[in-house]
Amino acid sequence: MAQMYFSKFNINSEIYEVYKDDNIRIKILDDILNKMDAQAVYEEEDNQQTTKYKFCDLSKNYENKSVAGRLVKIFKGELQSYDEKQDTVNIVGADDCASSCTFYFDLKTEEIAFITRRDFGYNQFNKYFKILLETYFDDISFEIFLENNIDELKEKIYSFKKILSAEVIIVPPNANTEDFDKLFGTTAQEFKESNATKYTQRLEVSSKSKQGINPKNSFFERMFFGVGKGYGEMTVKGRNKQDEIMTITSSEDTPYKRQIPDIEKDSIVAFAERAASFIKELVLKKMELNLNENKTNKGSEQ
Repeated sequence: MAQMYFSKFNINSEIYEVYKDDNIRIKILDDILNKMDAQAVYEEEDNQQTTKYKFCDLSKNYENKSVAGRLVKIFKGELQSYDEKQDTVNIVGADDCASSCTFYFDLKTEEIAFITRRDFGYNQFNKYFKILLETYFDDISFEIFLENNIDELKEKIYSFKKILSAEVIIVPPNANTEDFDKLFGTTAQEFKESNATKYTQRLEVSSKSKQGINPKNSFFERMFFGVGKGYGEMTVKGRNKQDEIMTITSSEDTPYKRQIPDIEKDSIVAFAERAASFIKELVLKKMELNLNENKTNKGSEQ
């Protein structure tokens, strides 16, 4: 079985204009659907080696507003072959080695489903998917965050014997001022007035402090809500029950994932069908998170 991962697409630079007029969000999403092609290429230099990233094998469904295909990494590498006569392995250089991630982008829900490879993980996928999308626009930027299993994240964080530091990165939700107000609470209007499009908060205590950071409060609940909705990521450092220092990162340790048959991971048609079904489930789970947040807010006010 293969693992399917999910990421939330967020409009970043134009978010406050989107709040004023949701047609801007709709137009940006339509432009992405129309502009995504195999022509956009991003090149990255590292140790005098050039690695290219691009989309290929794209299949668009304009009725469902979705795109399926592959994000491919092209690089110089080595290929091995076995020589039975000599009972040895031959190694030859190759200019067009490739590693690809099959994906399905549902623009209605702004969710991306994808697989990873051994040398092409989910953080790399998000990074280069975002970069390639931004090449189609001169003045619009995006953020893409890995979807998390928020219950698993909470369980891991609550298991700390002592939390020493916590850092969250949150971006304003797409066209959802209700979620925005929940995330930023009494400071929501101040944040809007600042025109900032990314919120970073770090909490910490001295390593000599007897008490660590308390993760069971309204601030953490809002941040869990944001991460669970796909609006950001969280990193927490502390001591476990064995008194060892450890770090939990939402983007590394608690991704939301589903299993698919190996035979489907490279079939764009089969992958798209499976991904569409899983995305519906994910969206419903996130709606339930919204209901749980309402209950938490009511409970904290009593």
